[in-house]
Amino acid sequence: MLPIVLGRKCKGILWLYAIVCLIFDIVSFGLKQLGSPIPGQGNLFLLTEFVLLTFYYRKQILDNKLSIALVVFFSIVFICHTLFIRPYNSDVPLSVFRLNLYAGALFYLVYIIYAVLGFYKMIKNPKQDFIERSSEFWINTAILIYASGVFFIFLYEEIIDVQNKILINLLWVYLFCSLNIIKNIFLAKALSVENGSDKR
Repeated sequence: MLPIVLGRKCKGILWLYAIVCLIFDIVSFGLKQLGSPIPGQGNLFLLTEFVLLTFYYRKQILDNKLSIALVVFFSIVFICHTLFIRPYNSDVPLSVFRLNLYAGALFYLVYIIYAVLGFYKMIKNPKQDFIERSSEFWINTAILIYASGVFFIFLYEEIIDVQNKILINLLWVYLFCSLNIIKNIFLAKALSVENGSDKR
């Protein structure tokens, strides 16, 4: 909610990303409480998040053709992997509606690369005298922290789930939610600094 309020003047891709995240969180929580989740909503969010973040980084580290190529390539890989690759736990039925954790982990690895390249570009071509005055610094920090944590949750979730269901539930409830909160705080900071009001 905080990034949406502080970024309402810019209404760029990051602001849209914050709205999409909030909508998915509210809908997922509400449907979970009602006991009727929408099949495949997690996979839809992963794809939507990837498209939005890739198009944000198109001006920072990518060009338009490369960003479109990345979206098309990884979307095809994600869909094919979701449709045809059996999960680690062979007892779980293969389903397009099941959250694709391994392909999701690949997306989060890409976000880590985006953030690191974003920091590299900031160091190579600084636009601010003080780094904390740059919205890009806070955005890259938010994405790097969030993606690094979620990457490991997605990568090992099915393995841990087989061994210890209580532990994986704790990871989702506490670690994932904490990373999400930290990401939103830093995104709010990015959208509130002076050059964070530019449309991207």
